[in-house]
Amino acid sequence: EAVVQSNPVLEAFGNARTGTNCNSSRFGKFVKLQYNDDGLVGAETYQFLLETSRLVTRPSNERNFHILYQICAGLASEPKLAHLDVRESAYFDLLRNQAEANAVEDRDSFEKTVAAMQAVGIADEEIDAMWGVLAGLLHLGNVRFCPSSDNAEHAEIDLAHEASTRGLERAIELLGIERASLMKALVTRTIGGKESVITIPVTIEEAVHSRNALAKVVYSRLFDWVVERINSRTRSANAGQGGAFIGILDIFGFEVLAQNSFEQLCVNYANEVLQRVFNTHVAAQEVARYEAEGLSCEALALADNDALLALLDGPRTGILALLEDQGVLGPRACDASFVKQVVAAHAEHPHLLPDRFGRPRFVVEHFAGPVEYDAREFVRKNNDALQGDLSDLVTAKAVGNAFLHEKLFPRGAEDASSRVEASGASARGAAMSRQRTSRKLASLHAVSGRFRGEMLDLVKVLGGTDVRFIRCVKPNDQQARGAWHGLRVAAQLRHLGVMEAVRIRQEGFPVQRSFAGLLSEFAALG
Repeated sequence: EAVVQSNPVLEAFGNARTGTNCNSSRFGKFVKLQYNDDGLVGAETYQFLLETSRLVTRPSNERNFHILYQICAGLASEPKLAHLDVRESAYFDLLRNQAEANAVEDRDSFEKTVAAMQAVGIADEEIDAMWGVLAGLLHLGNVRFCPSSDNAEHAEIDLAHEASTRGLERAIELLGIERASLMKALVTRTIGGKESVITIPVTIEEAVHSRNALAKVVYSRLFDWVVERINSRTRSANAGQGGAFIGILDIFGFEVLAQNSFEQLCVNYANEVLQRVFNTHVAAQEVARYEAEGLSCEALALADNDALLALLDGPRTGILALLEDQGVLGPRACDASFVKQVVAAHAEHPHLLPDRFGRPRFVVEHFAGPVEYDAREFVRKNNDALQGDLSDLVTAKAVGNAFLHEKLFPRGAEDASSRVEASGASARGAAMSRQRTSRKLASLHAVSGRFRGEMLDLVKVLGGTDVRFIRCVKPNDQQARGAWHGLRVAAQLRHLGVMEAVRIRQEGFPVQRSFAGLLSEFAALG
């Protein structure tokens, strides 16, 4: 029961309505169903690349994560939670968009989510604490900024705006953060070391980024906690290391949107990695069939996307490696410089097309077709680290919220990056050590660096299994009965790699019949 009920919980916190799917997974999931001689004994879930940017920005016709609308519809009638000040979704800036909202549907989904959370062993007091964190994030999203009265180039919190003031007060109360510390951290940045500390004001754009970064990291930690809480209930100690399992990989499909950003690059990189696994698997099957029947397979043209993966994931000069290098530069990091480096390193690459007008864009020729990426915000989106003042808010100064302080940001659970510099270096090698440390810090804080590591681990797991592929194809985007949109279906077949599998079959003997079948049909001719 707990294994079955874990899925509605993960969908509530990790899925959202998009332009083509009312329940789209915005994270990757690998579930290991654990078995022993008695049958199914447990399950363990691994998640990767939660689309935290959706929390603060998304296309106008799409929605935020389901759970945020669910609590708006489901908590309004809970007197004991009136202090959360949860209102209809349109009140909150993080939920305001053109996507259709259905309060009745969201309220029904909320009740099902609560029941599923209880089924996986999340206690009622923990559930209430989670609502408090989520409500705090919704109110934090309502905090607005305006030009400072002292300097129009600097930001200050807009206390003249009623929703902004209320949002600030509720966020302080619900997240348990000191008022002065939060207000200061949002509109200033502290730089310097132990002996000299300088506080500098930030622009409105930088203040918005700080607010959003804080909300994203808290939501990400909450999602991590939910996954681990589920695993603590469903994971079996009887399965043992190396025990038998059935793994189910549920991952985002290839994406080509009207505007493609960093998230689409990561999604499509993952699909390129899995396409290589798919190509290898299909090709190996074809070769095995030919060899079993004594046929030559030398003429079989086996496709590979190694050159494309080297473009994306190559050491030092791959697109993702160059993006991570920007993290070393701190304030000097720049999307335009990143794109210039990519173009300079791969000017002759057959899978890369630079923008003809010099804009921070480039086209990658993926296995499923060309995708133009708008590189604006790439550097910022790839940096998952909170600046020091914001990090202190949730690790040391959120003592007013025990759940946030002890469960989501427990002491000693900070990123390993804070301990990288602990390895001493001699004076002679100090400069080189600092350079290596900077690269390590950039990789540790980079979304792409962690994601690449997760994909590498996933491929290793898949390599030790007997892989089966299930391809899901939607006949139309309107979820209408009896409607078949041929162009849309053909695009999905390309994106899923099915067309490539067909091409591999065509290179050899496309019509394959069993000997027994042929004998039964044509034996009379002999």
